[in-house]
Amino acid sequence: MDRATPATPSSMSTELVRIYRLPTRWLAEEILRLARRTREQFSDRLPAANRNVNYECSLVWDVVPEVAKRLGSRSLGPLEACDPRVSGCDNFILREYAGICLTFSSLRRWVNQSAEDLSAAAILLHDITEGNPVAIALDRLQPPDNSTSHQDLIVRQMRQWSRARGLRETAAWRPDLES
Repeated sequence: MDRATPATPSSMSTELVRIYRLPTRWLAEEILRLARRTREQFSDRLPAANRNVNYECSLVWDVVPEVAKRLGSRSLGPLEACDPRVSGCDNFILREYAGICLTFSSLRRWVNQSAEDLSAAAILLHDITEGNPVAIALDRLQPPDNSTSHQDLIVRQMRQWSRARGLRETAAWRPDLES
């Protein structure tokens, strides 16, 4: 879906279920496409030159492309996944850093928070507890580690969310949690 596409109230949920069901290789390409479109949408705020300065640039230039590469993407551009601090870490540390970027990035404030917004940025930064494409990809790359989840912000958010709703504690989002 393209930027500012009109949506029905369940369009975002439908899109996230579609992303969740993608084979791993195509999930990799999808999150990479979302990062690229987000960079295009906010080109003035997300220059490659700022990749080491803020979470927003790091997320769309290094973290998402690195996750995509590790999941099998073969279409990285010359400026993507270049930060050795990101590309040089193991999957667990990458997962932790991605959780930090998703949690503390200002990108979410830049997008239209209405239900009608199915822009790449709105999808890429969708709430972790309601289905986030990067978190879905990370769950495949490095499944949540229950023993050290206090450092994993994705797991922490999912556990708090499931407990608050009286559900069995879960560390990863899946479509049936929405029912």
